[in-house]
Amino acid sequence: MLGGTLGPLRRPRVREGSLAPFERDEAIARMSAFHDRLDGAASDVVRYAAVFADPPEGIGAHEIAAFRKADGPAVTMLVMVRLLRGPQGETRGIRTVMTEAPLGG
Repeated sequence: MLGGTLGPLRRPRVREGSLAPFERDEAIARMSAFHDRLDGAASDVVRYAAVFADPPEGIGAHEIAAFRKADGPAVTMLVMVRLLRGPQGETRGIRTVMTEAPLGG
């Protein structure tokens, strides 16, 4: 399992009233491109580790190892992540809930 990494947090630009460094569509494009780089390096563990350790500016990465049942076999999980908001709408944390992925569509 690789731990989390976070690219340098030098903000290339900050929108008025927001700490986010990118507009939504730009953030999605940058994160997708980083996922694509990781996918492209997946067949070579050394190359993958190097790409994982060098995320683009303002983008973070985190991986969780496979989930395993108490008796040993791996299990596919359905994971949902939600930002926790304070009274003024500010982000104050992240909550993750999970269950074993249901079978079928």
